[in-house]
Amino acid sequence: MIRALIYDIGNVLVRTEDLSPRRAWEHKLQLEHDAIEALVHATELNSRYERGELDTAQFWSLTGTNLGIPESQLDQFRADFYAGDHLNSEMMAFIRASRLAGLKTAIISNAPKAMRTKLRDELEILDDFDVVTISGEVGVRKPAASIFAACCAALRIAANETIFVDDIAENCEGARAAGLHAVHFIDNPSAMQAIERLIAAP
Repeated sequence: MIRALIYDIGNVLVRTEDLSPRRAWEHKLQLEHDAIEALVHATELNSRYERGELDTAQFWSLTGTNLGIPESQLDQFRADFYAGDHLNSEMMAFIRASRLAGLKTAIISNAPKAMRTKLRDELEILDDFDVVTISGEVGVRKPAASIFAACCAALRIAANETIFVDDIAENCEGARAAGLHAVHFIDNPSAMQAIERLIAAP
């Protein structure tokens, strides 16, 4: 019996719908098309940031140095990098309906400690979740089994009573290895259908 739904944030609850601000910086920095995402997120610096080993100022300063961005332009770069991100309102409506139906809801995110504040103050969705497990707070990133165990323990629900939704296949595999059900997020309709099938399964 499914008792809880657990969601990733990036590319699930928050979607990058407008890439033009990032493209402008790629042009400015003379980078290849579609390169900047990996140069910010797919780095050891970012892994350290998401494990809580670097604070926000340290991460962006070091990332700016690596990209050749002057300190005076870092705040603008950071703002532009996320300017095209928007809350997935359709999925949030689905989550709120799930809570009304009696399911618990949670987040597991590879993100810095500051994400909790963003969820509360900027996105205003913190109260839609019973538990929020952030890698920067617990010191370990998905797909490690311990981050899934920490979330389930906080929910007081067994792993096999939960469904985890993530856009990265490796993280879904990690969740399944930890005993959770998992849905690989591609788009809203297919994810919702997969969740509903798992809930309805005997």
